[in-house]
Amino acid sequence: MLDLIIKGGTVVTPDGVGIMDVGVQGEQIAAVAGPGVLDDVGAGETIDATGMIVLPGGIEPHAHINVPVPDYWAGGDDGVFTQPPEGASRAAAFGGVTTYVDFAGALPLTPGAVPPADPIMAQIEQRRDIFRGHSYTDYTFHYILAGAIPPSTMGEIGEAIQSGVASFKIFTTFHARVPMGHLWEIFQEVGKHGGIMAVHAEEDDIVTYMEEKLEREGRDHASNLHLAHNNISEDISFRKVVRLAQKTETGIYFVHTTAKEGVAAIAEARAAQLPVYGEALHNYLEFTCDDYLKPDGLAIHTYPAIKFSDDREALQQGLVDGPICTTATDEWTPTRTSSWPGTRYEPFAADITESRRECR
Repeated sequence: MLDLIIKGGTVVTPDGVGIMDVGVQGEQIAAVAGPGVLDDVGAGETIDATGMIVLPGGIEPHAHINVPVPDYWAGGDDGVFTQPPEGASRAAAFGGVTTYVDFAGALPLTPGAVPPADPIMAQIEQRRDIFRGHSYTDYTFHYILAGAIPPSTMGEIGEAIQSGVASFKIFTTFHARVPMGHLWEIFQEVGKHGGIMAVHAEEDDIVTYMEEKLEREGRDHASNLHLAHNNISEDISFRKVVRLAQKTETGIYFVHTTAKEGVAAIAEARAAQLPVYGEALHNYLEFTCDDYLKPDGLAIHTYPAIKFSDDREALQQGLVDGPICTTATDEWTPTRTSSWPGTRYEPFAADITESRRECR
């Protein structure tokens, strides 16, 4: 006997869409069969899904839950965190998302921040302690590597992958930027142990130059963020990362792809049979940089900047053709709370009209 049968729904499978029944045993799909086939098996519970679409649980691959929000993103307030796992996972479940991927390790958003010296596994356990017993859905983590990585940390990568945390997040810009030599060594370690890199890829020299240029010209308003975090930066950085990955036989997951050039770089890599994958956020699939100029338009911003209409179209088509393999939210919901667990949280709208200099 099955625990549950979902009957008569329009079921979406890798092989197609059709009217089928789904059998569930424990927390796993045990059978997908034609209408009525599972009736003889019986079930503890039956749900009539006639007229409904039945999908596997969704995966949110990019979330930032229960992390401190810098005061310049929180209207000058200290002690602001993003929402805790209970609130975030409950919202995810209502949307059909049954697994989300958050981050362990430091997210160094404040200039001069020093990554913690604790071993990788100790930091992962600290994050697990925050989520354990406080999430309505399944979760796991990417591990963040920031700045110059010491040899001792390099030597811990294999252990983390063996523990099940096989994805490592790095930045090629901002003060969290990992130098290219260190990045080469990280790629070799991750590739050797069968892990994958989650890469925020921008060409730092171009971003820095354009920030200084816009400031010089008096055009450093946040509505011009797309001129600093621009298309050519994504083009060059994506191709450099792909080249490095090819040499080290490492898988790459490009987080928040924003530009047509990024889509093209991923498509070329995949055509060459490289394990390279692209992610698009809802922001980039829906909006363009013109929306920055609307009232409260900067509320849609995330990094790298939202770009032009042809970039939006390339990302949408990339989802159809395959270079863009996932969609994500980059979930970042500030709440007025100073600690977790055990505190009540209250959503609020942060003032995000800060200059782009403050975002570095």
